[in-house]
Amino acid sequence: MLDLVLWILLPLCVGFCIRIHHTKQLNFINGSLTYIVYLILILIGIELAQVDNLGKELGFILGVSCLFLGVNVVCNVLAVMLVDWKFPLRLRSHQDGASLSLSHALLGSLKQMACVAVGFVLAKLLVGMWMPPHMSISVALAALLFLIGVQLRSTGISVKRVFFNRRGVVAAILIVFSSAVASVILSWILNIPLNQSLAISSGWGWYSLSGIIMTDAYGAVWGSVALVNDLGREFVALACIPILMARTPTAAVALGGVTSLDFTLPTIQKSGGVEMVPLAISFGFIMNVISPILMAFFAHAKF
Repeated sequence: MLDLVLWILLPLCVGFCIRIHHTKQLNFINGSLTYIVYLILILIGIELAQVDNLGKELGFILGVSCLFLGVNVVCNVLAVMLVDWKFPLRLRSHQDGASLSLSHALLGSLKQMACVAVGFVLAKLLVGMWMPPHMSISVALAALLFLIGVQLRSTGISVKRVFFNRRGVVAAILIVFSSAVASVILSWILNIPLNQSLAISSGWGWYSLSGIIMTDAYGAVWGSVALVNDLGREFVALACIPILMARTPTAAVALGGVTSLDFTLPTIQKSGGVEMVPLAISFGFIMNVISPILMAFFAHAKF
């Protein structure tokens, strides 16, 4: 477990030590992240193609991932609503961009699932010939985490400033706590170990990372469950943020999980205004730091 944690944290920390100011270089990094994510999804598809009796497992994958998604989203939103009830935020109305968010979410999800399908087809075509070494997925993950670290550092938001945003910290704590509650429920319903349920629930939208860690710990079927669960969270977040923002803005931000820092940030800004951006960056940064730690820990814990 220690090796896996170091493999995840080391490139992230090294990348966070590098700060880039030039716009062209940052754009190059952002573009590189997209291609590395697509590569990782293709590699996950290759791993999935090697599962025996896969046809019998597809219904299981979809059903369990939807169950994980539904229970976690409900628990997360209800918990973070307490912040808005106790410390309400008054926002200007920003309703534009909702339909664009839905179409963007659908298109993005289709591209990502298409990459998994490409990997699956490639594995079937290359069977008995050449297959990518298993280590290649770990190398791609390390590159992804390094560039994410650079991206986080280059936002210009210091760690001190992030962790002193009380609403962002409280929202992150409530998300972790409510995900633990959801994990207990899912462990009981599915009759799986609690640590496995906790590991899958700790992805919070980071599908490229959760798919790898769960595949390594529990096999390609459960890796696919984590992948579909976190992809689904992105789509649900983009669809529901404009709806939740009017009455529960903190819950709307928290629904995005790790993607509040990047993928769902434009939707948060459009529906809540620029005043919500600092909260989204603070919350998203915290979730990006703790998500890989918790996934790696729970995936290799025994309880």
